[in-house]
Amino acid sequence: FKNIYGDVDYPSSFLNSNTYGSKITFKNSTIEDSYVKLYKPFFSLSLTKLELIDSNLKNCYSQYGYLIFLKSIKEKNKEFLKIKNTKFNGISSLLYGYNNIASISNSQFYNISSRVPYPVILNSIHSSISIKDTIFKNIKSQKSGLIGEEAEYIFENVAFENIETISKSLLYVIYNSITLNHCTFSNILCNGSINDSSLITVESSIYGNNINIKNTIINKCKSNGDLIKLRGEMSNIKFLNISISENTSYGSILNNESLNSEFSITNSSIKNNDNIHSYKCGIFSNYNRVNITIKDTEFKNNSNKSNGGSLCIIESDSLNLKIESSIFENNYAVNGGAIYLSSNNNNNRIEIRDIQVKNNKATYFGGGIFFDYINLNNTFFNNVKINNNKAYAGGGMYINNTISNLPLNFENYDKDEQISFENNLSESHGNNYATNPYIIKLNSEKSNHFEIIGGESINIEFSLYDKFIQEVIDLSKLYSNINLNVSLNDDDNEYKVIGNVCTFLKGKF
Repeated sequence: FKNIYGDVDYPSSFLNSNTYGSKITFKNSTIEDSYVKLYKPFFSLSLTKLELIDSNLKNCYSQYGYLIFLKSIKEKNKEFLKIKNTKFNGISSLLYGYNNIASISNSQFYNISSRVPYPVILNSIHSSISIKDTIFKNIKSQKSGLIGEEAEYIFENVAFENIETISKSLLYVIYNSITLNHCTFSNILCNGSINDSSLITVESSIYGNNINIKNTIINKCKSNGDLIKLRGEMSNIKFLNISISENTSYGSILNNESLNSEFSITNSSIKNNDNIHSYKCGIFSNYNRVNITIKDTEFKNNSNKSNGGSLCIIESDSLNLKIESSIFENNYAVNGGAIYLSSNNNNNRIEIRDIQVKNNKATYFGGGIFFDYINLNNTFFNNVKINNNKAYAGGGMYINNTISNLPLNFENYDKDEQISFENNLSESHGNNYATNPYIIKLNSEKSNHFEIIGGESINIEFSLYDKFIQEVIDLSKLYSNINLNVSLNDDDNEYKVIGNVCTFLKGKF
């Protein structure tokens, strides 16, 4: 079929059916070189099943924006659109409709360029879509992603290659679940608005939605926002046997902002990724009420211009974190070279066992791990090795904790082999572990009695220590904003003390 132009008297340009139970099958067929300038699809179908099998659609466009309009009743296991072993080369968006169960298998979509605000491939509202053994390649979209938001999707053995989109997200799903199994994403450019352009975005409902990504590769992709963005009310997130490598994002590689979430990542590799945003933390970042399990996973050679070279958890209302049998190696961040954890809530439990944190680096605090928690009593370590990490303070670990009673006794932990530190390095204080400055000590044997004549001076020197009684050297003057005021506690108003205010410099007052 060639040169289809349509007719003003019919609701479609090619085929129209409104009869329940009807079935239209195209097999070993070709539709090509057709541009319908009327505001009509090629197919207008209601309650009619359409099959495209072993066929080709090439250079097919409609002013309507879609080739197929399909409206049906979403009945269990009743499929209204079946596409198998079909090639789409240069087309308008394939499908628009409602309440459909549709499947696409063994097919190819390529050489597609879109300038319209419609999803590039399909937009079927309140539908269930299954796409298997299919390739999406060489696609450019200036205004939209690939799929409509209001449907449930299953992608299995699907390849996304060489795609460029100027939209909020390549795959965007709202109030529905999505499954990706044995999929690959390669050379994808999400170049939409800054802070608001992602590879995958899922917004969950109050009833909860599943985000299952397994046996999947995400490689050499770039986004102008978080690469994967999860938000909404209740998200159940499962990553299994995934590889995320050589990606660059203006934000986190995974940013989970769901109000309530269960997140697990198992047997996966997160390597050579860059978060180039100066304020968004983490390669993986999590907020709000979240239960996280990380198991048999490696985070290597990741970099972040903010906090958390691999994992960042902040602003958590309730956190249950378990990390086991995993490796954090050669990661970099401003604070928390590998892991950055911060919360003002007491309702947290952290369990870390059988992990290695090694060769990570932070510009300032916590070469391996940074803690900023008001309560660490529910933090447990077992067989944790923190080695060869570097930072300005706290080469292995830094605890920014102002509570007087520090619950962690690392000397006892070390003896029990619950946690070990080796060959970590810091510039200021605490090669292995450190806290913020906490204690000021007078460096003088005459600490209780001084005899002077009026007008004479007393030279008094003080040193600054952290909670582990490690002297703070501060060669780079990071704590230079700390001032010390020595006052005279006496009721005799004839005393006048001057020069009694000093600043902290190179470990001394």
